[in-house]
Amino acid sequence: MASSNASEAFPEKMFVRELPVAAPVSSRVLPLNARVSCIQQINLFRGLTLAECAEVASIAQERQFPDRQTIFREGDSVRFVLVLISGRVKLTQLSRFGTEVIFSVGGTGEVLGGLGLTPNSAHRLTAQTLGRCHVLSWDVRAFLSLEERIPAVRRNAVGILSERLRRLEERFLELATEQVAPRLARMLFRLLEQGNHGSHPGRIDLSHEELAQMTGTTLFTVSRLLCEWEQRGIVQTLRKAVMVRDPQRLIDVSENLKQK
Repeated sequence: MASSNASEAFPEKMFVRELPVAAPVSSRVLPLNARVSCIQQINLFRGLTLAECAEVASIAQERQFPDRQTIFREGDSVRFVLVLISGRVKLTQLSRFGTEVIFSVGGTGEVLGGLGLTPNSAHRLTAQTLGRCHVLSWDVRAFLSLEERIPAVRRNAVGILSERLRRLEERFLELATEQVAPRLARMLFRLLEQGNHGSHPGRIDLSHEELAQMTGTTLFTVSRLLCEWEQRGIVQTLRKAVMVRDPQRLIDVSENLKQK
């Protein structure tokens, strides 16, 4: 896995379901120059000099998590700032009735936890791996020190938190004003983009139930819509997965339904 090529450090992964918590495998897999290449691709460290990237890389810990593992739980004390450098992670929260709500599915470059939080404060979400994952982490106190010494890190952190708020506002607006079909179509396309497929066909390994959680609707409604789209050749439903066969028609569906 060691490579100075940043693209090799960011392999494409698929979404899978969760397993119980287990200890991560912690080891230094990447040489320092490959770590620096990774860090240069991450928005949290955008605009840093090569020397600053090397400093950030030198104090990072590497952690590898197997398929279907919980990295941290909602309510756990914040100990680290974690950045995903390969794989996919599902970020969830439990409702007061114990129902899991999926906030997002994070990919390469996603800051998983600790950002904007003080040491020993509590995580507000649960992070669960969706495939094998490779993470860089920094002790939260060491990261706060980095923010003090390298102002660009703090500016980028504020920008990331602002973007998250914008996405939440956007999702709230969609939930309040749009029908389910355009919401589901747009969400599938976003997940396809996160998987580096862009406008190309690709597979999203989330169950119908998980897709329903992400769009704020029922399992029945999601299954019905996917069945309709399958008959039109837009998607193919699989066991606990959806294959998007025609992304452009999926976008056309979302825009046409939104205008009705």
